[in-house]
Amino acid sequence: MEVKLEFAKTANGELVHISERLERKDIYRCPFCNEPVTFKKGNHRAHHFSHKPNSQCSVSEETLLHFHAKHYIKKELYIDLLFPVDKLIKLTPLLKGLGLKQIPIPLADIVGYYDVYGVSVEKTLNKYVIDVLFEGDDNYLVIEICVTHRMEEEKRSYLINRNIPFIEVFPSKNNNGYSYTVCDLYLPGFLEQYEEDTIERQIQTTYEHFQEELLRMARKKILNKNQLELYQQEVLDQVSEKIDCINLRDHIDSVLYKKMHSIPVIAYNANPIRFEEFSNARYINSKTIKINNGRYFLNREQNILYNLLQTFQKEGIKIHAIVCEDEFHKHPYVGGFNFLIPSSRIIGEQIKEILKKLVLEARIDREYIVEHHKNSGYPF
Repeated sequence: MEVKLEFAKTANGELVHISERLERKDIYRCPFCNEPVTFKKGNHRAHHFSHKPNSQCSVSEETLLHFHAKHYIKKELYIDLLFPVDKLIKLTPLLKGLGLKQIPIPLADIVGYYDVYGVSVEKTLNKYVIDVLFEGDDNYLVIEICVTHRMEEEKRSYLINRNIPFIEVFPSKNNNGYSYTVCDLYLPGFLEQYEEDTIERQIQTTYEHFQEELLRMARKKILNKNQLELYQQEVLDQVSEKIDCINLRDHIDSVLYKKMHSIPVIAYNANPIRFEEFSNARYINSKTIKINNGRYFLNREQNILYNLLQTFQKEGIKIHAIVCEDEFHKHPYVGGFNFLIPSSRIIGEQIKEILKKLVLEARIDREYIVEHHKNSGYPF
């Protein structure tokens, strides 16, 4: 297999790229096997350094890709790194809505954010060899090239624990050089700032190009809200007027009225057959039962009932005796009492029903609203 190199070593050990100015008289060597190589810059094939015939160089394609990719970053600072859109939390919905899976971010922007400038390849940081290391006064930016295996977890943890930003990328060769797809990252603060700047630029650009459309949409939304508020107020006004003029007889018949003003209390399993007006009670004796989950004895319950009936009568509250009959008794008996006092539960339910009915009956008079608000500026 012919090994095509993009970089070669000069006589003094420096790496040069095939795109640089090269001299025929100079000697260039392979960075891997140290054999002499010649540069080829024809018109039909990609420019490269080539070994001489019968070369013994056996560098693998993976090793070659890894080598070229990291040195290309050192040579070409102004390249884009392809970030998956889900790494940009705020922009993800917009970018996915546009059908984008990746977004290019200039490496120069990242380098500038962390204020690093010097760049080295295969430099040791602590005990870890870094593929591409950018250095500032007392800060770093690490780029790791992933070809055959991902960055070791120990190295990754070391960088994060010391707050050293890093990017791990998958490199691939293309006609213009190399592209780098981000597969892992730790860039504290950068992506948040990048998103804010991008959103601000997008808003500014959108406003400049669609100013009239945006203003028209905003006015329409505001006016629709005001119009809705006027409609709501119109309904409330109509309901209020109806409440002032309400005639309960239109909503409550005699049967319902009686239900609203009575609270029946009937013995368990009793079978009522009629209501009779209660006149008096005569006390004979009492029995005992337990109440409140058996915690207490209720003594003299018949005495209590007797006094309750007497008290209600003294207060002027009418009482109906509920006459019952069943197979266990030979004669009809009183199985409960109906106290003719307002039932707050039933009254509350009926008031709710009446109000619901009034709201449903309310109608928005569009002509009325237009007439009363024609000078408001609202486009009805």
